[in-house]
Amino acid sequence: MSADAVRSAAALALLLAGCQTTIHPRPARVAAAGELAWDLHLPLTRLAPASLDGSLDGADRTVSAIGTGLWDGTAVWVPPVWWDGALAVGVGGGCALGGLLSPFRVGLEARCQVVRGGLDVALAVAGAWLPFFDRDGPWTRAGVDLSVEGETITWMTGLYGAYGPEAWWLLPIDTPPGFDDPVDPNTADGGGAGLRATRTEASVAVPLGVGWVLDDAHVRLLTLGVVVRHPLWADAARFGDCEGCRAFSATDVDVGTSVALTLGLVGR
Repeated sequence: MSADAVRSAAALALLLAGCQTTIHPRPARVAAAGELAWDLHLPLTRLAPASLDGSLDGADRTVSAIGTGLWDGTAVWVPPVWWDGALAVGVGGGCALGGLLSPFRVGLEARCQVVRGGLDVALAVAGAWLPFFDRDGPWTRAGVDLSVEGETITWMTGLYGAYGPEAWWLLPIDTPPGFDDPVDPNTADGGGAGLRATRTEASVAVPLGVGWVLDDAHVRLLTLGVVVRHPLWADAARFGDCEGCRAFSATDVDVGTSVALTLGLVGR
């Protein structure tokens, strides 16, 4: 497949099938003074174990669940139209300043390269505002990127901490009798029950990825990555109505370590 075909296919996927990732693998090579740098990323899937506390017909219940990502306040199982990226300019001294680009995130980021050579190392800090739906509020991340660049492949990893609103769509499993409501009009035939939970989280994440060098004038790398994310703290969750559930009222949720698969483009 030609570089143009790869670039076109990846760009189409980013625009049509992406949802927002707050942390993703990226090269630690920072733009030189006066140069522009950009990247775009999307998760192909995101999953986490979870448990829901609540009441069913007046009795306390704890229900196991699977947590997935969601978009614009509406739960979906497939990736939605929600990409995440950055555009920065080198300002000298090994540093670059720029903006975070997303339909639902407005923010700024600073990155400085502290090691350049066989192993590149960059420090980054970013802040943003999530202005829409029940995720509205401030969000921030800080961490380190590490990468090793070769002629055909770039290896990437890092370590980040993040704080801010996080939304989950929770699919209950191993439910007690009477939990599922087969006549709920909000549930399609054959579908399962689920509900939305939004809360402020402090988390730590480790991105791991590989980038393939493209022979293209505008795109330098096509990346594929895995992001392992663990919440360290969370405030009380705000729940939507339980769709496809019979009289279940959620009161608390515990979300475990999540794993996300990401696809990305890195510009020259």
